[in-house]
Amino acid sequence: MANVTGSWFVSRDSYVEARYVHLTEDDTQQARTILTAQPRTIDPLRLGDYGATVDAARSDGNSGVAEFADLGDSYRRDEVRLTASRFLELGPTQHQMKLGGGFETDTYDLVRSTNGWGSLIVSSAAEIRARYYTRQPRQTGKARTYSAFVQDSCTWGRLTATLGVLVNRDEFAQIALDGTRINFLTFGWVSEIQPRAGLAYGVGLV
Repeated sequence: MANVTGSWFVSRDSYVEARYVHLTEDDTQQARTILTAQPRTIDPLRLGDYGATVDAARSDGNSGVAEFADLGDSYRRDEVRLTASRFLELGPTQHQMKLGGGFETDTYDLVRSTNGWGSLIVSSAAEIRARYYTRQPRQTGKARTYSAFVQDSCTWGRLTATLGVLVNRDEFAQIALDGTRINFLTFGWVSEIQPRAGLAYGVGLV
């Protein structure tokens, strides 16, 4: 995870701030033993050579190799945000005006590849069943978020009132096998208008 912030003081009562946030989380794992063969005839005494085994008559549960050759998911997030702030006084009130916007991208990868025959289940009747997941490519989902906001924090004595509005635009997509981005769900600016309002009162302690 990385967070980088830079500020530029335009004058004594105004400044601009830029922020970049990066997050990566990888939870994928690979089996120690990779099985590529999936024979039609298997030796019931060597089930570990063909996949992970689950025998109801045994107390130790799984034996042999892992059910999946590759398994897990990974996530990546990148965000850029720019904010301009200005302080000013109007009569008995002090104001902090803010205006800004941002852009965020998210990527999620799902990996699931069966190892050999996957999971071999031995029933009490000495029957062997294979629980097999077809080999599939890495599944990738992406999201993009655009945002803009305006806000005013007004202070009058011990009372501070915050008023503002945040608007977003979200796009969710799936990446096809040829790399084409296919947007399947979009929320426009008008659909995501989020008002901001708050009151705070400072109490002095003696």
